[in-house]
Amino acid sequence: MNSLIIGSGFGFYGYLPSIYSFSKKIFINKKYKQKYLNLKILKRFSFKIYWYKNLYEIIEDVDYLVIALEPSKQVKILKNIFTIKKKFKHIFLEKPINNNPNNSLMMIRYLKKKGANYSIGFIFEYLKWIKFLRTKKKRENFKIVWTVKKKKFF
Repeated sequence: MNSLIIGSGFGFYGYLPSIYSFSKKIFINKKYKQKYLNLKILKRFSFKIYWYKNLYEIIEDVDYLVIALEPSKQVKILKNIFTIKKKFKHIFLEKPINNNPNNSLMMIRYLKKKGANYSIGFIFEYLKWIKFLRTKKKRENFKIVWTVKKKKFF
């Protein structure tokens, strides 16, 4: 199984270590190579990284897609990628999905319409109820499901 990471911030620090164990190849755009090489802590992940220049040349080999960009870019990139390849085993996105709640809900609808399997990264560490989650995590088969319902925000 091959993965594609788009983004060099949390894409490197968060997702690269997470997907390394199940990825045969991890594709990263060549434009991020120098930034990666400057991050010595990530050197141990180099063995599976393949630097690409043209997304069209590698996209058919990608099973897992990681987009770790700022919200406004994340949506645009995702829609462009769907014009090239229609299906992935899983898509990992960053929160917030888009720059406002209504656009985020529209993006979720878009993903569902495409039949995409996706997840949205969320850091629970800063929530007031982290102690509750840590206690529950110790139980077997505990799973967190986050459901967003349409709500008028403004």
